[in-house]
Amino acid sequence: MSALPLLASTSTGLDISASFITPVGFAREHPLLDDDDRERKRPRLSESFLDLRDSYIYGAPIPARQLRERTRPSDTPATRHRASLSRASSLALISVPSTPSPSVRSMSPAVAAYPDTSAKHHLRNSKLTIDFHGADDTTWPASWSTTNMFVFARGNRVHIKDLTTPNSAVSGLVKLKDTHGDLRVIECAGIEARHTVALGTSKGLVQVWDLATKKMTASWWTKPVTAMKWAGPMLSVGSEKGTIRHFDTRVKEAGKMKDQVRKVLRHQARIGSLAWNHDGRVLASGDESGVVYCWDARQNAPLDVGDLVQRRRKMQHAGAVKALAWCPWSLKVLASGDAAANGSGTIRLWNVNETSQKPPIPDALELDAQITSLQWSSQCKELLSTHGAARVPEEATLFTVTTPISAHPPPPTLANSVAVHSYPTLTHVTTLYPATTPLAGSILSPNGQRIAFAVPAEKQLRIWDVWGKRKELKRQRSVVEIGGIR
Repeated sequence: MSALPLLASTSTGLDISASFITPVGFAREHPLLDDDDRERKRPRLSESFLDLRDSYIYGAPIPARQLRERTRPSDTPATRHRASLSRASSLALISVPSTPSPSVRSMSPAVAAYPDTSAKHHLRNSKLTIDFHGADDTTWPASWSTTNMFVFARGNRVHIKDLTTPNSAVSGLVKLKDTHGDLRVIECAGIEARHTVALGTSKGLVQVWDLATKKMTASWWTKPVTAMKWAGPMLSVGSEKGTIRHFDTRVKEAGKMKDQVRKVLRHQARIGSLAWNHDGRVLASGDESGVVYCWDARQNAPLDVGDLVQRRRKMQHAGAVKALAWCPWSLKVLASGDAAANGSGTIRLWNVNETSQKPPIPDALELDAQITSLQWSSQCKELLSTHGAARVPEEATLFTVTTPISAHPPPPTLANSVAVHSYPTLTHVTTLYPATTPLAGSILSPNGQRIAFAVPAEKQLRIWDVWGKRKELKRQRSVVEIGGIR
């Protein structure tokens, strides 16, 4: 079998040893050829090529032996552009992405099966949008409370919309003064304080409000706020210089609250994201230099977890960490995502366990667009990522597979998209494009079935359906409960 025409410059130093290209354009059946002649007949390499990304988009790759034993009609046109999702395809653009024929996909055992709750079946536009605007195209103050109240900003005005009834009117909560600074962060508390929301500004003002009564319950000044997260009554606030402060909101006097604040100091750059795990015992923090730390709530030093680098463990990204999310069914698994300067992004999975440092496999997924947020599903084992700007192509990171028959445009990228990945394999589930401009982030609904995408350039929050509702198994009454054994 002859090799494909691979146009790759050896001077680029690109390692393609981990990838392979298999021609799938087989000889057509001829009535006058016997079995031996068919076996000796060379395949037609100009027919079509197997996309490098098939193993990512359609599940595990089809074994080469099965491919050799099957024929493929060469007169059926198939041109389908796919997102560049896998680590191999993030370094390459394929000029002819061919779609496997239905017969091959249906006969192959590698065809992925998705649960009924998967985003593959449910990710769609619900046609519900909310107008908003932050101080600039990078800020999008908004949050979703456990009572289904959506809190968002229009400038320095904070508004509320009850999403239990989508046609409900928008009501106002508060208007901040110009002397308070620009509103940067809105964060609703958890189930322990379901009507509580915190506001943080660029000048360091923090206010806590009751959504039910629309009254302010606490207010104090600190350093400029860049991120906030609740853990019960404790509000963790990140700052521009990397300090994280934990405020106990049960202390009503602002002076005493500031005196009793607990600080953690290790970051050397602006805090970009914070996330408490689901039992409220470990806080993850990420900064603009790409560093991620995990903190035990009872300690002031970060946990010794991550990759082993020069006898120390470290959690490091190439770009600013904008996304952190804890797995809801595995409390020790943390997902982090970055936005590199060249427009690429990497999702990392970490085992945050000091006693067992065995990392998840796979533990990284390199993508061709910046990652702005991550959301785990509580309905099935899937991970969602939103994306902003795309990688700028460079000659040193590209190779091309060509065909003498025709030329096709390269496949689309993940720029401005929402992508869903299966866990733990990180294989692709689905990709859609909610906007034509970068998605700044996302917020998952309390029931885990809807999601809001922030599109600051278009001044809109777009709410989509994402995952279906998991069916609860009904417990059967035992014989003893019914009346005992007679």
